[in-house]
Amino acid sequence: MKLYGEFSQVDWLNALQISKADVPASFIIHGEWAHEENITQWRDILKEEMRLPKWNSVMGRHKGAQVGFANVYGAPMAANIVHQFAASGTEVFIQTGYFGGLSSEVKYGDIFIVTEAVMGDGSPLPICLDR
Repeated sequence: MKLYGEFSQVDWLNALQISKADVPASFIIHGEWAHEENITQWRDILKEEMRLPKWNSVMGRHKGAQVGFANVYGAPMAANIVHQFAASGTEVFIQTGYFGGLSSEVKYGDIFIVTEAVMGDGSPLPICLDR
């Protein structure tokens, strides 16, 4: 039996029950409470060859590209999805949603580009942001 940290790409593909060809090129990690509403919207958007690899995520084709979406709340939940799909081969992750815990100056709709991250409480935290 392998431990979580020992999983290879093949192990993650097997755990997610997808093939290498099904790995999303990009994955949207959306932080917000409206789980069912968000998943329902993305099921419709990604209905071409749709898969549901996790309870909080959906993958499928959009305009010819394999894309994934996960509804998450909090850094540990986001890190879990990112880790599994990064280890499976996804290279681009786009985080959307609410980031109010970063600063009292952050407003809903602000755009941040993370250029660096550090580990904190078991999850990566952005430390250098362009706004």
